[in-house]
Amino acid sequence: MLGKIAGRWWLVAICLAIGIVASLIYLVTAPKVYTATCVLSAELDHTGTPAGDVAPDDFLYQQRDLIKSAPVLASAATAMITSDGQVRSALDVSVAKGEGVVTIAYSASAPDEAARGANAIADAYLRTRSQQQTSTTSGLTDLTKQRDRLTADRTTKESANRAFRDTTGTAGSDAERAAAARIAQLQQAVTAAEVEVANASAAAAAGKEALADPQQIRPLIQANRNKGIFDRLEAQRTAVESELAQLEPQLEKQRQSMLPQHPVLVATKRKVDQLKAKLDELDTQYAGIYAAHLEQQRTTAQKRVEELKQLVGEQSETAKGFTARAAKVAEMDAELKKVDAAIAEVDQKIREVTVGAGASAAPTVKVVVSAQPPRRPSRPDRNRTMLTAAAIGLIAGLALAAALPGRRGD
Repeated sequence: MLGKIAGRWWLVAICLAIGIVASLIYLVTAPKVYTATCVLSAELDHTGTPAGDVAPDDFLYQQRDLIKSAPVLASAATAMITSDGQVRSALDVSVAKGEGVVTIAYSASAPDEAARGANAIADAYLRTRSQQQTSTTSGLTDLTKQRDRLTADRTTKESANRAFRDTTGTAGSDAERAAAARIAQLQQAVTAAEVEVANASAAAAAGKEALADPQQIRPLIQANRNKGIFDRLEAQRTAVESELAQLEPQLEKQRQSMLPQHPVLVATKRKVDQLKAKLDELDTQYAGIYAAHLEQQRTTAQKRVEELKQLVGEQSETAKGFTARAAKVAEMDAELKKVDAAIAEVDQKIREVTVGAGASAAPTVKVVVSAQPPRRPSRPDRNRTMLTAAAIGLIAGLALAAALPGRRGD
């Protein structure tokens, strides 16, 4: 195989020459793109420390985003008399981590245009950053004044609160404190009692409607038998039923042995009828007793509410001064909390502005290397193009020399 390729060295040379010639033609005819770079340096200006402290990487990435932002691009496009989109597509911004350096690269079809574009973007960025810092300083000044006013207001309110406590004796006497605690308990009891009154009134109304319907009386009474409402009637009914249970068998025997007109049979039958009538009378009393029970519950609950309200009034009179002073103190404490919340909100805004847009300790950004017109185009790369073409021509020549069939006899 090597001998075959060596015998056709001329084919390899031709392919190599074709590749080099093609690369030269491409380099001559391809549109040229020139890239100019402008280097910015960001340094921390700490008093008492050596100069040259580089800014943190987070700050550099923030500046990269600012350089690529719409305001900076619009300002640069205006200076270059072009469109924002063209500036954005030709721009590339890179950050050197740990070195405090940001590089602005701008590509154009002419060397002078590339240099002008990189420098215009750098100038637009520096102007925008200066405006932001000015705005930040003004905003911090306003926020600081606002915080000072709030702090002074808090001091005034706190002094007034302390003076009120000292002069009025907000702690109160033992009787006042006990009355105030008792009022809270009584108010809870009043609320519970009022709910009980509402429930009892609703139950009484529902009970009256149910008792008006004969079909609902029996199930309603049966459901409330275990509550002790009908104990007196149940005792009477039990006695009547017991006596009736004894007389009914006796009456049956007398009917079998006596004539219907027999005085004993007639007396027994009369007694049985009287007992049954008594049972019917007792049955009619259940509904009335149940209705009276419901009304009694409602009346008792209402009376409980009135008694509790009376107790609240009595305790309120005892704790009247203490309650008023406590309410005033609570109001003043609430005002202090509002001021504290406002101060915390302003402090948070100050921190956000300080961290986000820089403050007195913000890094200093300056141009260390201005963009100059490049001597050679960045695209196409002459050396890379020719080396790539030569490699392709060499590989193609070797492949052809190895693949073509040899002459007979070789």
